[in-house]
Amino acid sequence: TDAVLLSIGSQIDADYANKVLETELGQKLGSALRDAGIDEEQLQAVLSGALDTSPEATSKRIVDFATSFFSAFQANHGDDEGEAQVAGFTELIKNAVKEGFAQARDILDGISRISTDLSDDIDQTFGLAMEGIDRFAEDQRGLLEKAPQQEQLLAA
Repeated sequence: TDAVLLSIGSQIDADYANKVLETELGQKLGSALRDAGIDEEQLQAVLSGALDTSPEATSKRIVDFATSFFSAFQANHGDDEGEAQVAGFTELIKNAVKEGFAQARDILDGISRISTDLSDDIDQTFGLAMEGIDRFAEDQRGLLEKAPQQEQLLAA
């Protein structure tokens, strides 16, 4: 991989770090989702919005972006059972998020020393994103469990 070193000063602020982080995550998620057969137009339609740079808001955007492609993933993996779809999708996006965070941190480290506060924010954002993906997966599993119960009620 080619790297370009930039001289932007001794400190990187949170806005700049979040832009690098979101760019890297967007690229990794986009690549993973393209590989899973998700349409390019769907990818581009989700890539806009205002930017609150707190760890909570950033992680929410990451989770919302990544999980918005679940129905397309399901359509491309229709031969799989519901649990296999949830597990496969969760693994796909978690790996993409991990790679995106690692690459963003490498880029930021290559440009300038990351402050302890900013490093803590990145770690918090990563943790919250992983928790959000886990919550999404559990919600999907809950829906899978409810589906047979609803079918039985409708049949009665």
